[in-house]
Amino acid sequence: MGNPGLKASNSLIGGLIFMGRIVDAEFIFGRLVEKNPVSYNLMIKGYAMSGQAEESEKLFNRMME
Repeated sequence: MGNPGLKASNSLIGGLIFMGRIVDAEFIFGRLVEKNPVSYNLMIKGYAMSGQAEESEKLFNRMME
């Protein structure tokens, strides 16, 4: 059924990004013990939406490793 804690964290990250609170989203993302593709995609989207294309690309590359 997946990790309910990770699902909740991803929901929180998505909400923070929606509100433009990328720094808070970064904090939550950085504290995740386990990250999944949804976690990465939320942050990549958040960086892109906040004009941080370089950070978005860096995180995409890290996800692909």
